[in-house]
Amino acid sequence: MTIAYLFASAAAIGGRSPIVWIGGPPVLYLGVLLILNVFGYREAARSMFAVFSGEYGATAAMAGTILGDNGPSLRIWLGSAALWGLASAALVYMVSRRRSEAA
Repeated sequence: MTIAYLFASAAAIGGRSPIVWIGGPPVLYLGVLLILNVFGYREAARSMFAVFSGEYGATAAMAGTILGDNGPSLRIWLGSAALWGLASAALVYMVSRRRSEAA
């Protein structure tokens, strides 16, 4: 849940209105997937989808639903949680810094 909180915080800090930070990220993600599919870049769309729902994707980090060969994998969860935790913390830092410099 910390990772989801950090991503939501980054959107809230970076957005100027609630509609931007609530609806913006999902609409942007789905829009890019749709555009990639429409223009025939299905492999790129699949790769982008795998970033979020693949073995070390955000889904594995936030929900821990990725299974290894013998059931749930602590190794996969820890790896994805570390990767996405660092990415979300870096995003919050960059957005906060940009916001403070603009003020």
